[in-house]
Amino acid sequence: HRLELQPEPDPDMNTKILVIDDDPDLLKLMTHAFTRSGFEVFGAKDGGVGARLCREHRPHLVVTDILMPKREGIEIIVEMKRGPEPPKVIAISGGGQLASLDFLELALALGADQVLRKPFRMSALVALAWYTLGEEALMASPRAPPAGAGSGPHA
Repeated sequence: HRLELQPEPDPDMNTKILVIDDDPDLLKLMTHAFTRSGFEVFGAKDGGVGARLCREHRPHLVVTDILMPKREGIEIIVEMKRGPEPPKVIAISGGGQLASLDFLELALALGADQVLRKPFRMSALVALAWYTLGEEALMASPRAPPAGAGSGPHA
């Protein structure tokens, strides 16, 4: 067996993703999926922690649940999109509708770049992240997907 050494990724070059969800199992699954795909990932168990981590780490992409304790995802989206260099945002929710108002539609109206309804496959989330981040992420990541992978929001 011949050992092939892979170059160490430059930590300054990695695309940063912040994942915010109050479901600890889903949070763990999402952070693991993004880490395996070569992203630098930060996880937050609620909107309050997520807002702080967003200010501290300035992620390129934020994946946030909508219905959470302490601070709702909608509030986080609005706050992040007001900043000088707003991250891309994917809003996720399995939570219902308030009268005829769909939370994911509201998230899009308030600045989310993409939405994804729960339940979803981790591969769909990662593909949507690549799509949302665009060429920036492909240039920065040592583990970019093969050409044509995740080439659309429904890949």
